[in-house]
Amino acid sequence: MPELYTTGKRTTKRKNKKLAVFLLWGFLWIFLGILMSALWFGWQLMGVRGSSVDEFVIESGQGVNQVSNNLYKAGALRSQLVFETYLWMRDWEGDLIAGTYEIPSGNIVQLANILRVGPKAEEHRVTLIEGWTLKDMARELGKRGIADEDRFMEIVTKPKANGFSSDTVPILYSKPDSVDLEGYLFPDTYRFLKKVSEEEIVEALMKTLTLRISEQMAKDIDARGLTMHEILTMASIIEKEVPTDKDRRMVSGVLWNRIEKGMPLQVDSTINYITGNNDPAVSIDATKIDNPFNTYKYKGLPPGPISNPGLSAIMAAIYPEETDYMFYLSKPSGETVFSKTFEEHVVAKNKYLK
Repeated sequence: MPELYTTGKRTTKRKNKKLAVFLLWGFLWIFLGILMSALWFGWQLMGVRGSSVDEFVIESGQGVNQVSNNLYKAGALRSQLVFETYLWMRDWEGDLIAGTYEIPSGNIVQLANILRVGPKAEEHRVTLIEGWTLKDMARELGKRGIADEDRFMEIVTKPKANGFSSDTVPILYSKPDSVDLEGYLFPDTYRFLKKVSEEEIVEALMKTLTLRISEQMAKDIDARGLTMHEILTMASIIEKEVPTDKDRRMVSGVLWNRIEKGMPLQVDSTINYITGNNDPAVSIDATKIDNPFNTYKYKGLPPGPISNPGLSAIMAAIYPEETDYMFYLSKPSGETVFSKTFEEHVVAKNKYLK
């Protein structure tokens, strides 16, 4: 009897041990399964979820399942399950905002945040080029559907009548009332809301110019006994006359030298401004046009800018290179040739412009 009892006890222990091992392995496999699922979920959550989509629409009343399905069809989502589960875990299922979205590439967390914040306001992006005139800017803004071309021109040609004067825009302090806003609209790349008004566009362009003129630049202009209007007028000529930054300060020095010595500037760009042409060498007849912007006929600076200059040309106008040169010309290659005397200038013209 004692031996039979002992054997039964050992058998029971072996069974219990096997059960414990079985349960241990079972728990281990369950743990590994949960761990692998969590790792997979995290990878799906933070990894690349799909491609970017230029235009994705969530309509009012659409639920998470429908939005998730549409994202999947658009290629912006690889796992609807992970997306919907994440929203459920964060209790964001009712937080998706209707609207039109531009969805960049990224992960599901970023996508969920984008759809909860709501669509960005629709914008126009436009680049206005250095040296463009008011008409050039108006044409580009009109072509892009950002502004009404005629209304824009009405504002910039009659700024005071449309609320823009030195009282409202300090940088206009030296602009004569007789001239328009040519030269005061800073060329740059802008983003405008689709419902922007022409007045807001003009204001933004002048504000950008104000921000580009540092306090030190303003002090240096005053120290030279010049006004902002004179600097912008000279800068606008430099912008049109010299296509590269390399020689702009030297050309500025030549032009200021000519003014100081009472010589006419004789720059073709001012004739082209009058005629609306873009002739590399203007005709003799054109230089005889009776117009205050004709720098062949009238000495000194013209009444106002002939284009809207960028920062490089403005800096060149403020900080000219000290030089003995009195003449320059631009070779067809764009290189600038400088001369000290009229005779040297004629030789250069015959050499490079024939």
